Amino acid sequence: MAALKVLAPGLHIDLHTSDDNVDLATSKWDMAIRSHVNTDQEPLYISKICLVVSTAYKQRNGVPKTIRDINKHTVLMRENAYHRTWRTLLAQYELTIDYIQDRMIMGNTIALKEAAKQGLGIALLPEFVVREDVKDNKLEVLQPKATATLSSKFFLSKINAVQMKTYEQLLRQVFKTL
Repeated sequence: MAALKVLAPGLHIDLHTSDDNVDLATSKWDMAIRSHVNTDQEPLYISKICLVVSTAYKQRNGVPKTIRDINKHTVLMRENAYHRTWRTLLAQYELTIDYIQDRMIMGNTIALKEAAKQGLGIALLPEFVVREDVKDNKLEVLQPKATATLSSKFFLSKINAVQMKTYEQLLRQVFKTL
């Protein structure tokens, strides 16, 4: 947000963060950043996915030595998602989501990150979401080789208005700096 305000200091920004799919046609919002949309559009941003854990969880429970050991741990997942990144990760090891017995369900990405920081379990999150917490040693990345092929693509959805092209260009500039 700070980089966007530097590029366009006069731009008025109202921000709503949610994992819900907001209907732009019926809401007050002009734009939305969505992940994994079926589109031919160029992604706004592509983020690596990280498996993360807090020091507190690690001290209490240890960490999985391999992805196959994940069933011995509490796994933090989003609600109402199809657990896409977890399914993709597990499929690399010929496992399914049912392999994970101890799941804690969270309402959104930020709740997942905060639950991981509080030591409630292991989470699979976009790298940009956990970057500062990893840098500040609040979270630790696990199994980077296992998640090396995982990524989330983020796309821009917008209402049909003349000024949206300019706003899209600004956002693309900002996302290049992440």
